[in-house]
Amino acid sequence: SKATVSVLNWLFTPHAMSEQKVTLKQLNLLRLSRDAIQKWYKDPAFNSVLRGLYCRVVVRDTSAQKYYRVGLVECIRVSDTPSPDGCSNVIVEVAYGKQRKSYALDFVSNGAFLAEEAEQYFEAVQRDGTHMLTFPEVEEKLRAMKEFVARCRGTEGDAAPPAAAKREPLQAPVPEKRAAAVEEREEITLEKDYVPKKAAEAPARPDATKGVRSRKERHGEDDEPQEHQRRLEQQQRLERENMEWKGEVQELKTEVAGLTGEVTGLKGEAHELKGEVRDLKGEVGDLKGEVETLEAALAEERDAQKKHKMKVKEMDILITSQAELIKALQTQLANEREMLSSVAEKRHLIATEYKELKEKCVAEATLG
Repeated sequence: SKATVSVLNWLFTPHAMSEQKVTLKQLNLLRLSRDAIQKWYKDPAFNSVLRGLYCRVVVRDTSAQKYYRVGLVECIRVSDTPSPDGCSNVIVEVAYGKQRKSYALDFVSNGAFLAEEAEQYFEAVQRDGTHMLTFPEVEEKLRAMKEFVARCRGTEGDAAPPAAAKREPLQAPVPEKRAAAVEEREEITLEKDYVPKKAAEAPARPDATKGVRSRKERHGEDDEPQEHQRRLEQQQRLERENMEWKGEVQELKTEVAGLTGEVTGLKGEAHELKGEVRDLKGEVGDLKGEVETLEAALAEERDAQKKHKMKVKEMDILITSQAELIKALQTQLANEREMLSSVAEKRHLIATEYKELKEKCVAEATLG
């Protein structure tokens, strides 16, 4: 429909394409493998091509699994001093968001990016606010890679192959063809020379000696004997096997380097653990000293409490005896009060009898 066409037209405009997220397939088009670096790093023009490419590096290597990370290649340099662990002296500077780290060539993988690794890289770029890859940059980088490979093959200035000429740029105005071009775009890597999908159908390159016929051709004989063809195939097979062995040796070196780093890390962790054990032993000794001090203080406190209890008991006994004495004194006082009361009554009787006797004597004296 017209609405669909208008939406597709907008999606494939330069502004809209710059806002769209690059897919895993397009990111793999810009992947720089270990073999490609080994093949091209000595070329002076390679440093200008590798900027903007991506590689897959080993960030952690355990006995069970290797952990990889996708990073942006900043530059490649050759170290003057050999590596102590036997790794390659070719160093790859990789950016992961705002982080920058150097890796030996042995830690660069030949494998393709995984979806999870690419998603982690995009999240790091978005988190750190660094530049995000866009569709036009992918197209521009693919073009630069193609020109570099063509120049190294000595084909610079030749007519483009038919298959490459049919490829439409990412800014093509026809949305239907653009959608197919984005999905079906052939992968261009620096691991191999650029060969289009329909290269077999492309016409052969003009040769200056094409019109000159040899004596064998004039007589109807083949110019290349079967023995030469067989030797050529055998040599190619040996070269492939040699490359496979070299790849396996490089992977073994990478594994050995990873194991060496892991052993070094474990030794460091063991040293740190020993230090922590020594510190813990010192803390335990200090705690034992504090416990002994507290136990001595507690024993002294118990002795003081025991003495205090004995004093309290003695005071209780003294108070009890004093209370009994006071009670006896109170009883004695009561008895003395009763005695005094009886004495007072006796005195009163004596005084009364004396008064009566005196009055009787006075009366007798008066009568006498």
